[in-house]
Formats: sequence, structure tokens, C-alpha cells
Amino acid sequence: MEQQATRQSALYPAPGTGAVKRSTVVKLILAGIVFLLMVISFLSDAIENEPSKAVAASGLVVLAMIVGIALILWDVRFGVAIFLVTSALSPRIGTNFRLTDFITPVMILSWGGLVLRGQRATVRTAVSVPILLVSLLMVGSTLYGIGIGMVPDYLSSVYIIGKRLEYFAIFFMALNVIQDKGWARATLAIFLVGALAGAAFSVANAQVDTDLHTRRAVGLDEANYNTFAGFLTIAVGLSLAGALQAKNRLLRPALALLALIFITAMLKSYSREGYVILAVALISLGVLKYRVLLPILAVFAILSPWVLPKSVIQRAMDTITQVKEYNQGDVGSNSFSARISAWNWRLSEWFAKSPIVGTGVGSVGLSVDNEYVLRLCEGGVVGLMAFLLLLASLWRFLARTARALRGTELEPFAYGFLAAFLALIVQGTVAATFTTIRTMEPFWVIAGLLGGAVLAEERRRAEAVEMAAQPAIASAVRRAM
Repeated sequence: MEQQATRQSALYPAPGTGAVKRSTVVKLILAGIVFLLMVISFLSDAIENEPSKAVAASGLVVLAMIVGIALILWDVRFGVAIFLVTSALSPRIGTNFRLTDFITPVMILSWGGLVLRGQRATVRTAVSVPILLVSLLMVGSTLYGIGIGMVPDYLSSVYIIGKRLEYFAIFFMALNVIQDKGWARATLAIFLVGALAGAAFSVANAQVDTDLHTRRAVGLDEANYNTFAGFLTIAVGLSLAGALQAKNRLLRPALALLALIFITAMLKSYSREGYVILAVALISLGVLKYRVLLPILAVFAILSPWVLPKSVIQRAMDTITQVKEYNQGDVGSNSFSARISAWNWRLSEWFAKSPIVGTGVGSVGLSVDNEYVLRLCEGGVVGLMAFLLLLASLWRFLARTARALRGTELEPFAYGFLAAFLALIVQGTVAATFTTIRTMEPFWVIAGLLGGAVLAEERRRAEAVEMAAQPAIASAVRRAM
């Protein structure tokens, strides 16, 4: 046991040892990775319009892969940081692959090697059993769906199942690897930098929407507006909560500026559901922790007709109108009416055929635009209940994480992430939020690293108690002698 502890401490030095002395080097390396991936993302985004840059972009992608793999083999924590920033920027290799598709296997194998060699232990959490249950039911329902002929594309099913399992794997990896508050802060920082680059680039290169007669911001990977809004919700929650509680005089305005840029990008996306989940995230943040935010939101709501652009106000009012008139609207003109019609069709044609165990992953396309209808059709009542259990367990895990981090520099980020989680739960009623790659990759990594920070905090407190008790123990021993 002592030998194992020695190997582990040598690989992952505790705060106050060599890790602190190397912190500047680590931060510089991480900053270099962020910059490199930004360049890759920008260039790969421009390949379609400027083929002459394809060679340069490909060279940078290869360089990033070499540097990334070397860093992961040096310390798997770099893999978590690289994965998170690439999920923010979505740099692509060709048209069908993303850089994370190549980084993830190396990262998982490196982590698995540490576990097998006993250099890193695994930690069970409140979500471990629900994740196992969802995974087993997902595979079982798919095999059943294939057997009854309800899964048309096996490869598509394998891909979706693989991505969902990847989300779970990176959660456990971040939880078990990032057991250091300094690394957690650095990793969150580079995520926000990556998200900033993505948001700024998307707003600056907004695409023309002929129906709205305006320009709309989309993600770097040209994800749809609603997916982009879901991703930005996480960034808004983290940055705004940090701005409300940060003690550093320079950090607070910097985080406030980040939050403003992210919110601007969400407004410029003209995503109806984006506006709704933004409101949910902000109100949740006020209710959960920062009550001062509630009157500010109330005043802003009153002044919004004079503060916000007319195009944004019109889009918000159109959203309210469509929801009010969904039972009277035409599916061709009212998008909410169209969604409800699609949900009813899926339930009557898919769920009705196998209501208990469902028709399997891949039997229903992600275009169903409702995570809960999707899970109900895929896994039946059993599958949906397991998924809801997972969400409830995840809520308890994140809430306990936020409470455990009280008084630390990570506390506001934990509450901001919790508020974003509530907003994503709401978005799941109109989108396949918890399956979407753009949103779920950073979501599960951040959930894991915040949990890992709790483990680090608990270890620090236990060591403090032990050190405080040592003089008393020594005194008792002397008296006994």
C-alpha cells in the first residue's frame, strides 16, 4: 500500500510539492495548446472557402496531434485540458472527423494504463450505478430493436452509443485524474478562452438568414443555432458566476466581459430555445446562490425594449406567440406546432410498438428535437426512467459538489455549472441536448473535474486535521512514557 501511494504521489504531486514549482511551465504549455488549436480551428473553418489553406491547416492539425499525444503520455491531465478546449473550438480533420476523435482514445488508454498499474485509483460516485444502468439498457434495447427490424442503420446506432459511452468515460477520467484544484482552475480557464474564441469568431462571421433578413451566429463547426446556444449556456453560467464572486479585482471584470460576450453571441444566434434557456440559467443562478442577480434581471426585463436590438425583441416576442398558439398554428409556419406534431408521430409509430424496452438507439433520429421523447422511443418506459434517474443523480452529485467547494475559488464555477445544467434539462424538451456532441463533451468533462476538485479539497482538509492532531498525539505519547 505504501509503495502504491509513493508511485501515485510521484506521478501526481500534491499541492505544495514540485507541482507548484512547475505551475508556470504548465500554464505556458496549456496557453500554447490553446493558441495552436485556435489557429487550427480558424484555418479548418476557412478551408471550404479557401482551399489553398488546406495544406497549412492539415500541417497544423498533424502538429497538434503530435504535441497533444506527447503531452498526454507525459501527464494524462493534459489530455483532459486538450479535450476540453478542442470541444470548445471543434477543430476538424477533413469533413467527417474532429480532433477529439483522435485525442480521446489516447487519453482513455493512458488513463486505463495508470489504473491497471495501480498508479491511479478509481472513485465511485452517486452517478456510477445510474450510468451503468443507462449503458446496459441502451445496448440491450438496441439489440432488441435490431432483432425486430426497427434499427435501419447499425453503424449509426454504434456511433451514437459509442459517443454516449465516451461522455461517461471522460467524466470518470476527469473525476479521477483532475484531483487538484489548481489543475481544475487552469482547465476551466482554457475552456473559457476557447469558448471566447468560438463566440467571437461566430459573431464576427455570422451567416445571413434569408427568412429573418439578418445575420445569425453559429458555432465554429457550423452547428445549428440551438446547439450553439446550448454550448454557450455552459460558458455563460461559469463566467457570470465567477464574475459575481471573484475576489481578484482584475479577474472579476474579465469574467464579466466574457459573460457579456457569450450572452451577446446567444442573442445574435436568434435561437428561440436559446433565449429560453438563457433566461432559465440566469434565474437559476439567482435562486441557487446570487440573489442580487434577480432584481437586476427584473430591471433588465423592463428596460429590454429600449436596450436590446429590435431584431432580438421581435424574435423573443415571436417565440412567445408560437408557444401560445401552438394548438392553433400551422406546422408549416409555427415551428413549435411542427415539433409537437413530430413528437406525436414518433410516439404513435415507434413507442407504441415497444413501450416497455423501446426500439433501440438509432431507431429514431436526433431530429425528433426532444431528448425525453428520444429516450422514450429508444428505451421505452424502462429506458426513460433510467435516464431520469441519471439526471436526478447527477443533480445531487453537482449540488453536493457545489456545497463541498464553498469557500474555495471554484465555488462560483460549481454553482454556475449547476445553473447551466438546469437550463440544459429545460432545453432537452425541445432538443436532443444530452446526446449532442457539441454540448455533452464539455459538459461531462467539467462535471468530472469539479468532482475531482472536491476530492482534492477533502484530502486537504483531512491532512489539515491530521497535522493538527499530531502535536496532541506526540504529547500523549510522551506522557505515557
